[in-house]
Amino acid sequence: MNDSIIFYRSFMEAASELPAEEYKEAVSAVLAYGLDGTEPESLSPYAKMFFLLAKPQIDANNARREAGRRGG
Repeated sequence: MNDSIIFYRSFMEAASELPAEEYKEAVSAVLAYGLDGTEPESLSPYAKMFFLLAKPQIDANNARREAGRRGG
């Protein structure tokens, strides 16, 4: 569980191309994953695509955070 995540401008720019409902679904999925580690169970195709593109960056940021906590 994290208290914050990095939400990149590129995430916002990509999501802004989605219709309002899919935008909400996609951004909510990314935030839930980044803050709580909760992977979405089902997403619309475009929201899933957005999530899958953002997930590796969130994972890399979390790994860096953990390394920093351990003094790395």
